[in-house]
Amino acid sequence: MARSSHDILSDLLVDEFDVDRATLTPDATFADLGMNSLALAELLVIAERELHLDMSDLDVDLDPTLTLSEVVEHLDAVRGSAPDDTARSPRTPRTDPTATPA
Repeated sequence: MARSSHDILSDLLVDEFDVDRATLTPDATFADLGMNSLALAELLVIAERELHLDMSDLDVDLDPTLTLSEVVEHLDAVRGSAPDDTARSPRTPRTDPTATPA
């Protein structure tokens, strides 16, 4: 069974950014957690690797006023298009639906 987006995001924040797990409430903002837009950019890169998604799939504004629940909802929606979080390798190129076959 795949881990939830909430669990993955929580573990990343605790393990990679030394955020106290007790502060990870659904309505906590990234600013509340002491994270600025640069830290959020780093978080998105790590999330891309952990969730096997392309950055373009993670179409999130790097806004420290986002809440954890807003980001989890977005990640759930993105992951919903690939139910198994290992379905696509992070190195697998995306296909261009407008490209003409060679």
